Amino acid sequence: MPTNPIREAFIKNAMEFAEQLSRKEGVRRVAIVREITQPVKKPHILCLLVTVSEEAPVKPIADVGRKLTGRMLSMPESVGSDVFLANEQHEYLGRTCNYRECHPRAACRGGQCYGTYICNDFHIFTLEKEVIESPPVEVFPRVVIRDRIPDDLRQALEEYQKRVMPARPMEKEYPGRQNKNAIITDTWSNPSAKDLYDAAWPEEPETRAQYEEGRQCGGCAFYAPFNADWGLCCHRDSRHHLETIFEHFTCPKQKEEGWGAHSFSEISL
Repeated sequence: MPTNPIREAFIKNAMEFAEQLSRKEGVRRVAIVREITQPVKKPHILCLLVTVSEEAPVKPIADVGRKLTGRMLSMPESVGSDVFLANEQHEYLGRTCNYRECHPRAACRGGQCYGTYICNDFHIFTLEKEVIESPPVEVFPRVVIRDRIPDDLRQALEEYQKRVMPARPMEKEYPGRQNKNAIITDTWSNPSAKDLYDAAWPEEPETRAQYEEGRQCGGCAFYAPFNADWGLCCHRDSRHHLETIFEHFTCPKQKEEGWGAHSFSEISL
């Protein structure tokens, strides 16, 4: 997706926030969630997830978050930013306080103020457990992409990784959680699998070579055909387990058995 000035500003602020937080005591992880990880042309709010240790001082994190919100509010159509906090057990703690001094006040949205710089407004919002455990994009302590994201964000992450942590290559985890099989019998159930097939596994030369040699899903011991073109992956160790896949697709776990009946076993018969 082509970028635009609004997305550029959101992404730039997200990267600067991550770099600042990476130097704060007790910060274990910084991730980007929600709008800018999706093809939203005019995002309204910048959302970041910070995982902290039990001993982490929250005020320095909240100070950076407050300044970020100020910058975001100066942008047209922006409603600011949210810095979500979670502990190392992946439990949602709340959002950082946007006030310079944290104390009880009528305007505070928190359920109860303890002066901790954590706004515990659980009655308004709670971040999903799945997102906390496996956010779509991590920026610190390593750059990890777990979902299909817009090209402008991907490019910014690549540049950030090369500039800030050149010794740690960017990681990409196959987004299996996008699988929405219901069951589908006439096309891909996970669009990310189609992306791999269309691109011919650009970062997996061994998988591409395997495909070119004819070691494809239709000949795999764990392929259950629905019809002449499509079938179900039944290999528990495959990243495509329980996805509807094209018979000429393949993956690193392909167990060649021929294009006839299949045994669904690792044991050669």
